[in-house]
Amino acid sequence: MKSYKYTGISRNGERIRGSARATSETELELRLARSDIDIIDLREERQLSLGLGRKRVPLKELVSLTLQLQQLLSSGLSLMDVLNDLAESTENPHLQEIVSDIHEQMEGGRSFSQALEAHPRVFDQVYVHLVRVGEESGNLEHTLAQLADMKKWQDELQAKAKKIMVYPSILLLMISGVFIFMMTFVVPEIVTFVQDMGGEIGGMTKALIATSNYMVDYWYTLFLVPMALYFGLKFMLGRSEAFQMVWDRFKLRVPLFGPIIRKIKLARMANTIAVMYASGISLPDTLKMVRNVLDNSVLERAMDRVSLFLNEGRSVHESFQLTNEFPSLVVKMVKVGENSGKMDEAMLNISYFYDREAKEAIDRIEPAIEPLLTLAMAIIIGWVMMAVLGPIYDIITKI
Repeated sequence: MKSYKYTGISRNGERIRGSARATSETELELRLARSDIDIIDLREERQLSLGLGRKRVPLKELVSLTLQLQQLLSSGLSLMDVLNDLAESTENPHLQEIVSDIHEQMEGGRSFSQALEAHPRVFDQVYVHLVRVGEESGNLEHTLAQLADMKKWQDELQAKAKKIMVYPSILLLMISGVFIFMMTFVVPEIVTFVQDMGGEIGGMTKALIATSNYMVDYWYTLFLVPMALYFGLKFMLGRSEAFQMVWDRFKLRVPLFGPIIRKIKLARMANTIAVMYASGISLPDTLKMVRNVLDNSVLERAMDRVSLFLNEGRSVHESFQLTNEFPSLVVKMVKVGENSGKMDEAMLNISYFYDREAKEAIDRIEPAIEPLLTLAMAIIIGWVMMAVLGPIYDIITKI
């Protein structure tokens, strides 16, 4: 799907300029012709190569859009009327543009799921496939309700996970700010005073002076080094699959936070499988698409291996077990679901268990973070005080 800018003339002779997305120039010309617009000029829009122009739709807004679609369809409106109303009432300009484009594509003869597929950054493969199933079964309203519930649950879980990162990050930023201020403004003045008094400078004080001098002389590295590390990491993750695997495995194994990340991803995986399987999508197809919600190359590769083992004729629970990436609880619950024929219920149980475990772990960690950061702040201030007061005490004792 490409973006085009066009200039045309309406039936009334009015000059019209605009932009639209289409698979080709021919398709866009046909769509505009049906709207009684004759094309004068048509050009493809150039996209920013660095991705600076890319926009994301927050998950909350996607949940809201899905709920509105479901509710308006339930009221008896046609899908085209619903999309037309949402294109006018949606507050987010980017989302408004997407809804308008979906409406235009459907006017051009594409199905709803095909129109959604043109916006993969907003509607992932799971979303599109479930909508396609809803269209084919004639039960789109129910599918949208399921999608809204699933996305809402994901948003709540995501918000809970971010909560343990935001507060510590703010505290860490404050501690860093205080430390930099002390090293660049306070410590140099105090050290000058100590040196003028002729006090003996010990190793701790020398280390403090060296740190302070570095921050005063090379303060810009405090900003450049983190930026270089961030962009270097992004570059390597985009270029090297091996590095991506190492990084993703590190995230799953990092102390304290790794187990929580794994539980969140397992809960999301199980919930998605449950919804898709309950909608009538075959388990092999479900397992192939569910990798897209994991956002971790280690677990994605594990799901690929599950699909491979299934194709070789192995049972579902055995396929999960052979990857050595899924806990025994997942394997046991999958076996129960496989034997009972209620795989969706088994997956919902897995999702519920790991969702609860992740939230409880977050609730346990959150109160412990503040004392740890406070202790770190106390150590820094204690180091400064001892390095400064030590020489002063020596001077006083000699008087």
